[in-house]
Order: sequence, then structure tokens, then C-alpha cells
Amino acid sequence: MLYGQVLDGTASPNAVDGSPLSATGTVTFYQSGVTSKAAICTVPAAPLSFCPAMVGTLIPAGQYTFTATYNGDATHSASTSNPIVVIVGQDITSTTLTSSLNPSHLGQPVTFTATITGSFAAPTGTVAFLDGSNPAGPTQIGTATLSPTGAVSGSANLTSTAAFTTSALAIGNHPITAVYAATSYFAGSASSAISQTVIPADFTLTLSQPRSRCSSATTPPPPSPSPAS
Repeated sequence: MLYGQVLDGTASPNAVDGSPLSATGTVTFYQSGVTSKAAICTVPAAPLSFCPAMVGTLIPAGQYTFTATYNGDATHSASTSNPIVVIVGQDITSTTLTSSLNPSHLGQPVTFTATITGSFAAPTGTVAFLDGSNPAGPTQIGTATLSPTGAVSGSANLTSTAAFTTSALAIGNHPITAVYAATSYFAGSASSAISQTVIPADFTLTLSQPRSRCSSATTPPPPSPSPAS
């Protein structure tokens, strides 16, 4: 099974010959992991005893052993079931990527939004955004933390998003991808690349009429000739 799937099962207190037993008392279910054993629920004994709904969900990836113990009553001794081994794997995810503005002008902010969808639960963790325009290999341009998008009406929420905004992309084409890093609960995944195009910035050239300069000063008249002596 995968993380997020519901694990259910029943316990049936029986007589030694295997026939159903009308026992009273309680049944305790145990989950044993790598390092510990814990009771996950205790319920009244019944022909088919089981834990309440949702107790067996959101179990981290790993190998577990489950047992059920009938705790006995005044006339029936206690007993423990055979162990059941369950292996829980990481939930499978998929990643998509969108751009808020494509093409964009040089210096304009562009927001890249990654949507990560789980198969049985909403993914958690971080997303890295990579630019593949570098000939030496993809370059990480940013990271963001996932946030659940909220449950869709009538169904479980399986989707989380992470957004990263940048205005530092150079002029040219940029193959951008989003890579979701695997966790203990979810397998990693990567989006297809989107080609983000950055073009030169718009500018406006305004010409103004040069101002003429006028002077209020007047040129003095030439001096009068001196009289002959």
C-alpha cells in the first residue's frame, strides 16, 4: 500500500476449535514499526472488531507488523492474533508548472507556480525551480515550500502548490522546470519544461523643442567722431 491509503482489518475472537465466541471485554490493535510497538486503538470485543475510520491512514513509508490482542474477560482468557506484515510505500506524485507572464520583458517579475498532486494525500515539502539555459547544465534559480490548496468539494485534497517569483532572467529563452524533492511520505517528481521567453524592455523616447534664448541687453551706439581742431 502507499502513504495516504486506508489500512483496515478486523479481529475475530474465536473458540479453540475456531468457532465464533460470544466474548465480552475488549480487543486492542497494535502497530509495530522499526523501533517501537504502539497500541493504535482498543474497541469492544465483537464477532468482527475493527478500529475507527481513519486510524489506519497517513502511515509513513516503511514496514510494519500489525497484531490484535483479545484482552479476555471473566470467563475467557486473553489471546493474540497472528501477525500481519504491511509494507507502506511513498505516495506517487506528479508535477506541473505554469508561468504568470510569457513572454516577459527584461526586468519584469514572473511568477512560476508548481502544482504537485499526490495519489492519496496532499504532498508536503519543497520545490526547486531550475533554468536549463546554461550550457553547463540546469541552474537552480529558487525554491519554495508547498502549501495545500484546500479540499475539493466532496473529495479529499490531493494537491499542493509552491510559487517562486523572479525578475532576474536575462534576455533569451529559458527552459524552466520544477522539481519536487522526495520525502519519507512522497516520491519525488519533475514537471515538463516550459520555455520562458524574455525580450528587451519597452522604453519611450520623448523629444522636446529646444528653447530659444533672448537677451534684453541693447548694443550701445558707436561713439560720435571728435571735432576737427
